[in-house]
This record gives sequence, C-alpha cells and structure tokens, in this order.
Amino acid sequence: MLELQKELGSSDEDVLPNAFALNSTHSVAAAAGASDGTESPVETETLKIEEVQAPATGTRKAKVLYDYDAADSSELSLLADELITVYTVPGMDSDWLIGEKGNQKGKVPVTYLELLS
Repeated sequence: MLELQKELGSSDEDVLPNAFALNSTHSVAAAAGASDGTESPVETETLKIEEVQAPATGTRKAKVLYDYDAADSSELSLLADELITVYTVPGMDSDWLIGEKGNQKGKVPVTYLELLS
C-alpha cells in the first residue's frame, strides 16, 4: 500500500476513512483521528458484527432481489423478496451494508438489494 501511495503522491492523511476496506492495514479510528478512547466496531482485519449497533437515524428498509448465501459468519444469508433493515458503518466497504432481519445481523452486498424509502 505504501508503494501505491508513493506512486499516487498521497499519504494516509489524504485518504478518507470511507476509502478503507475492511481488510485495510490501518484502523479506521486512527484514520479518522479518533482520540476519545473508544474503538470502532470496524477492526483492521475483520468486522465484529456483534459489536455493530444500528444508528439512531439512517436505517433504511431494503427488499432483497436475489438469494445470497453468506460466505462467512460476518455475512447475512438472504432470500429473494425478504424485507430487511440496512445501514452503513463508518469505514466499511461501500459495496456492503449491515443488514438485520429478526435477531440476525451481518454484512450484505448492496447489489443484492433494492433500497426503499
């Protein structure tokens, strides 16, 4: 990553926190300059789904367009035509959202969803 930054002429401070993927080697809290002692639920290597909390505002309903089988325990399996609640987590890859249905929670691919109101 350092070589790429040198080629692009940027530094860590030039990169927005949302540009970091979940498998980034940099913590989002450090990238955002967080110094309040709290840790982001997005870790440097994996997303700890059990620590992710839905925001007070900013949740949306989404209709699932296609069946999706979770690849690991951080993802949520989906069935076509289900309605789920979705929201973003700072620093998470923009191709994914956190989805909740009942008491289940996990990452879901945006391309499998139709976002509603």
